[in-house]
Amino acid sequence: MCKGTCFWCHQDNGLIWKMEGAHLNPNPTPKNAVFDYDPCAQCADVFDKGIAAIRVHTEETAPDYMKEEWAPYQKDPLCWPTGEIVLITDEYFKRAEVREVIGSAIADEIIEDRCAIIPFNDWTDMGLDRALEKLRG
Repeated sequence: MCKGTCFWCHQDNGLIWKMEGAHLNPNPTPKNAVFDYDPCAQCADVFDKGIAAIRVHTEETAPDYMKEEWAPYQKDPLCWPTGEIVLITDEYFKRAEVREVIGSAIADEIIEDRCAIIPFNDWTDMGLDRALEKLRG
């Protein structure tokens, strides 16, 4: 049996997967796994307070090893998550300087969708690097 883990906080999310035929598999059965990207109840409460922004590499910014290892699994448009995920307020996406970088229509769509996939260079241009540096101290 394999327990489900929340992708966002890495805590047990209460899901269990009974692995049929696991006793026939010579490889060890995983004890925990991420089954989907749905947030657990705790993370969903946090996400209700803001917009999840995920930084990604595009073809122009992705290191070669990412392109080689992950390309077969990617769909168009190609993007590779960097692991940087932040929660941002609606007000942030209403700022003129942010709308200048990504465009007003896209900013409005992000506010409505409650999630943003932000290309590497746009993340920097939007000032998120500086904001994270301040938070990290």
